Amino acid sequence: MLDVQRLSKKFHRYGMNAVMALKDVSLQVPARGVVGLVGESGSGKSTLLRSIMGLERPDEGLITFEGANLLSMTRAERRDYRRSVQMVFQDPMSCLNPRMTVGQLISEGLIVHKLLDSPTARRSKTAELMELVGLNPDDMERYPSSFSGGQRQRIAIARALAVKPRLLVCDEPVSALDVSIQAQVLNLLQDMHQELGLSILFVAHDLAVVRYLCPNIYVLNKGEIVEAGTRDEVFSNPQNPYTQQLLAAVPRPLPTASRHAHEPQRIQQ
Repeated sequence: MLDVQRLSKKFHRYGMNAVMALKDVSLQVPARGVVGLVGESGSGKSTLLRSIMGLERPDEGLITFEGANLLSMTRAERRDYRRSVQMVFQDPMSCLNPRMTVGQLISEGLIVHKLLDSPTARRSKTAELMELVGLNPDDMERYPSSFSGGQRQRIAIARALAVKPRLLVCDEPVSALDVSIQAQVLNLLQDMHQELGLSILFVAHDLAVVRYLCPNIYVLNKGEIVEAGTRDEVFSNPQNPYTQQLLAAVPRPLPTASRHAHEPQRIQQ
């Protein structure tokens, strides 16, 4: 579905040496697949995501979505791409307008992409989406500030799902949440993948979280992919010293997951 080939990006700073943010980065997200991208702060994750979302133009390389070249899309094709690829951010409050109600936030994409003309139909769809992510439709008129962190992330996911995307890009969506709330959001993403057939690119710095959700994993370090493989390959036999260091830094597996199991069970909340 998403194919990134040999992507490179260099940033030039006045009076300083150029910084190579990405160097020959390649990764693939298959249809109905869940792929994890792991890397610490400064590894190039944000630049890669901005490139995938069309917010940053790479110096070299190719990004295709279902065979279409992102860098040469027409205006209409780019509009469809923005609907097909939705993003969930680390801090939901940074992307949820505090002056809009939950109902307005979730239905905004329906209006922008002209999916439902009737206010009644939009309200019904919003209620359906809230139920889908485990929120009470009766809370549609409340504002984001009155919800917990985990609930706000559910709102953000519902808003992303409103336009029926085919790929969900998750930028460390649980790193700012308590462990018990992390479990709720991870289980929700897993349910959405299974029920809706969503493809997911899940970005994180925590290998334990990626281990639970992602059958295939890429490891990014200093702008380069240093390791790629299945969950079993990366966790059982990491080849790169950087990946070995990341694994050594994981204090323990996620709750209820066996220390030796590479196919963790659903997290108990």
